[in-house]
Formats: sequence, C-alpha cells, structure tokens
Amino acid sequence: MPKQSRKDPSTAEAVAVNPSGRRGAKEKKPKIKLKTPMDFLKMEIAAELGLAERVLAEGWGGLSTAESGRVGGLMTKRIRETNGAILDQVRQHWSL
Repeated sequence: MPKQSRKDPSTAEAVAVNPSGRRGAKEKKPKIKLKTPMDFLKMEIAAELGLAERVLAEGWGGLSTAESGRVGGLMTKRIRETNGAILDQVRQHWSL
C-alpha cells in the first residue's frame, strides 16, 4: 500500500473553521460589559444606529472603523451638548 501524503485532501482530518474564516481557531464569544455610564451611553447610541444586534453577536470588534467612529463621535457630541448632564441621565436610567 502506497504511503499517503499529508497534503492529500482525501486523508486530511477535518479542521474546524470559525465564522472569522481562520482555520483551527476557536470561536470566541463576545463579552459585552456594561459597567460604567459611558458603556451604557455607547450601547444606547449603537442601538440608535441599528448596530446593537451586531455588537451583542460579535462584540465591539465586529464593527468597522467607520461605525466605531460614528458611535464615538455621537457620544462626544451628546456629552458636549449637555455639558456632561447626559451621563447623569444615563446613571439614573440604569440605576447606577
């Protein structure tokens, strides 16, 4: 019986492929921690932009740089417009 090469796909073992497309890598579950008022504000803005479902499924790293920049820009805008009062509102809303 001829020796089979490791490169022969018919004899290769199945390798798990995760959604990111990397072979053999374990699929990581995103950890979304909402601990500070800024975290809650960030999630609130992501929800307004329609990104909350993707953030919950993939984590913040699943957003493109443009989407992340948009969230951060709107956070900054909202904080400046209210002179920081928005953070007090977020604290009260989430009972922090």
